[in-house]
Amino acid sequence: MKKVIILVLLSIFMCIYVTAQVQVNVVDENTTEDQNNNDLHGVMSIKLNPLLFIRGDIPLYFELSLTSQVAVEVGAGLTIIDYFSTQSLFLDGAFNEDISPKIGYSGRIGLRYYAANYGYQPEGLYFALDYRFQRYNYTLNSLGSMSDLNEDISNINNDGKLTVGYVKYWGDNFFFEPYAGFGIRTSTIDFATPNATFNSYTIEQNKYLLPLLSLGFKIGIWII
Repeated sequence: MKKVIILVLLSIFMCIYVTAQVQVNVVDENTTEDQNNNDLHGVMSIKLNPLLFIRGDIPLYFELSLTSQVAVEVGAGLTIIDYFSTQSLFLDGAFNEDISPKIGYSGRIGLRYYAANYGYQPEGLYFALDYRFQRYNYTLNSLGSMSDLNEDISNINNDGKLTVGYVKYWGDNFFFEPYAGFGIRTSTIDFATPNATFNSYTIEQNKYLLPLLSLGFKIGIWII
């Protein structure tokens, strides 16, 4: 929870900082055009990742340019049921489980390096180091003959990866950003295991270390 709070506060701070910079530094665009083309400090964009929606993760991203080739990206979101992992992790049918999803949360942060300075807006090929945290929450309703359990269980992912992507603008503001990432995931999953007579159960946390392949795209708009 602390990780997500820190990421959300960082996003808010970035928005406030950039807005303040724009309000304070009111200058004539005609006299600073050449300078802006060589200094991307303070340029911000906001993004969505549509493919993550089908994995039950709905984040909002912010990217802030630190220099003409270096940027930081942060994001926070809400999670619901991830049908891909839940089907294999919880609903295997071994003990006739019944679960229902609850709202969880996610957060991410990454450092980017663009291969070239493309002018006022960051564009083109980039390389990134990314970290992502996801918490999916569920309620265990029944297990075998045991019903009305109301037991909280969760699936927590910590991902670290290297990402390669490309930012392509459709016009002055909108852009499309395909990417591919390779890394490692540590996953902590709560399992409910009944005893031999199925009149009680225990909750066990199983931890896994897994390879991670991430493919997708983001869409966004440059706002400052």
